[in-house]
Amino acid sequence: MTQDAGQISKRPARRGRRGDSCRGKACLAPTQDACIVAVFGDVPALATALRRLKEGGLRRLKVYSPVGLLELQALMPRRGSRIRFVTLVAGAWGMIGAFWTCIGSALLYGLIVGGKHPVSWLPYCIIGFEGTILVGGVTTFIAILMLARLRPAHATAAYDPRFGVDRYGVCVSCPAEQVQTLIALLREAGAEEVREGAAAPREESA
Repeated sequence: MTQDAGQISKRPARRGRRGDSCRGKACLAPTQDACIVAVFGDVPALATALRRLKEGGLRRLKVYSPVGLLELQALMPRRGSRIRFVTLVAGAWGMIGAFWTCIGSALLYGLIVGGKHPVSWLPYCIIGFEGTILVGGVTTFIAILMLARLRPAHATAAYDPRFGVDRYGVCVSCPAEQVQTLIALLREAGAEEVREGAAAPREESA
């Protein structure tokens, strides 16, 4: 299907299924996505490119900039932080562990007070709350240290040293049949230079 210079197909490439015509023959490996790197000289051109990429449904991209650009956060792909799930799971296990410790101790040692049942749920809520906060907080802190990418990142083939000085860059992944369309889109947005990289980026910004 023919595509205009400013349009990107959002339909993913069809994968092979069982029973296709390649049965009994040597089937070709699936085509890998291409990585297109564009260099921009100013922020407005970069914002225009990001806006058109977002409208085209291309979310697998990386953005390189010498400074932080808070005004472009709305145009960048967002995956959501995994810290919230870590905190939720750790807090739940902390609460379960606290209740299990209280109930297990009462049943094991027979702590009977005033003829009441050994398991008293209301006082245990205080211990359960403390366990939730303690385990959830400590685990969240450790997860932040592990996921914050504090170690120096190795430069990829798509990175250009100018991205750390006075240029902005975008590395976009797209199917091989849409490379020319994507190159035309980036040049129309104001890219100073467009080239093909070596690897397809993940869906995140840097």
